[in-house]
Amino acid sequence: MKYFQFILLIMLGVSVLAEENSGVDILIEKSEGNLWKLVYQMDRSTSRIGFVRNPDASRIERWKPLSLDFEMVSIDGDEYLVRKDRASFERAEILLTPTYKHLKKDYAPFSPYSNGGNLIYTGRLFACIEKCSDEITSWKVSMKIPPGEYMVVGGQVYTGATSWIDRDSGMNVYVGTQKPVEERSSKFYT
Repeated sequence: MKYFQFILLIMLGVSVLAEENSGVDILIEKSEGNLWKLVYQMDRSTSRIGFVRNPDASRIERWKPLSLDFEMVSIDGDEYLVRKDRASFERAEILLTPTYKHLKKDYAPFSPYSNGGNLIYTGRLFACIEKCSDEITSWKVSMKIPPGEYMVVGGQVYTGATSWIDRDSGMNVYVGTQKPVEERSSKFYT
């Protein structure tokens, strides 16, 4: 029985470590004028961050590092953010294109509404130190939006800023000026 308990404790410990192993905190920031920025903050220095999925080269084409010291590259079919001089780093900022991009067998990172709101698929924003693996299943995500806008995250309405742990493949998050309406069923509709 003690052997079984020991094995169970080890398995639980491995799953907890795997869940916290991305090493990258993600900040999604929308500013006035519909400018979207991603900030990746690593818990240690790294020579690159890798992204979860890559159905095409759209990150390389559409994501622009804010510093000229960085670039998006493709290596063996995977996309990475690296410094041009290949030095280590702990933080990087990227300017996003908040328009719809069809991705074969994947969700677009942005799905704009005609009223100026956006549905953001967080799974396209996930990154890991060096390279992502199947063992990494959660990411710390924070979001900041301008005054007068709302975000719906996991069925909850927020203004200003919020943080959450995103899991597995990610989720859709609404951001826009349309105030969500709470119905008796406790579901939010925009």
